[in-house]
Amino acid sequence: MKSRKIFFILSAVSVLFYSCSDDSNPGPTGVTPGCLVTSYVDPLEISFRRVVEYNSEGKPTEIKFFDENTEGSAFARAKITYNAQGSLSRMDVLEGDFLYAYIEYVSNNSGLVISSQEFTFTDEDTFEANPLGYFIYRYDNEKRLKEKVLPPNQYNSDSIRFRHSYNSQGNRSAYTAVESGNESVHRTFSSYDTKTNFYTLSPVLQFIHEDYSLNNPTAMSIEGEPRVFEYEYDAENSLPVSVAVQIGPDLASYAITYDCK
Repeated sequence: MKSRKIFFILSAVSVLFYSCSDDSNPGPTGVTPGCLVTSYVDPLEISFRRVVEYNSEGKPTEIKFFDENTEGSAFARAKITYNAQGSLSRMDVLEGDFLYAYIEYVSNNSGLVISSQEFTFTDEDTFEANPLGYFIYRYDNEKRLKEKVLPPNQYNSDSIRFRHSYNSQGNRSAYTAVESGNESVHRTFSSYDTKTNFYTLSPVLQFIHEDYSLNNPTAMSIEGEPRVFEYEYDAENSLPVSVAVQIGPDLASYAITYDCK
């Protein structure tokens, strides 16, 4: 069961971004620049709670993963390191003290990740790292992730292209995948609020979650399944402090916490 959770974490952390605004949408206002998100459940995944630790520069150095409704220690953690230029360099995914997998990143001179290579340890006896996936990242003129490419490999005979589309308000409108000329729509976003998306507080978390939207989604669908979100906000910083997620008849609420200097 734990190994299945770890694999889901590895899948989640292999997706990552940055955002700008235009004259038609000046973006959220009232955000305290010193705020960092410290605990959250991603409203699109709602699988487990993440607790984030930062270095003195405000960059995430460790993300701990907890079952949402379980007290106790984290079942896994991701340790994040940076190169001498301050760009994302490596992420280690650990179960206890066992290094389950890691991802190595290559960035351009602007600090944007342009490729990543994932490795996993499937044999604890030999402890050999096995390549799992190599990705190429492409960005639009506003430095938002627009395409993540999985080139052909031993598992896929053709490239798979994961694409993000954005609307004029600076929010993501669709997430699609193209393989062998066939496009499938995985996520569509139909409406947003006007408050700050907490992922904008950290370019690294934006990249990890591939979420460069300026605002928070209020209605969307995943694989055709509708989801509705309702938020409570901190009046001082214009940030969501809780999100209620409705999927069909099921409704659950999750807290979001911050450290604001």
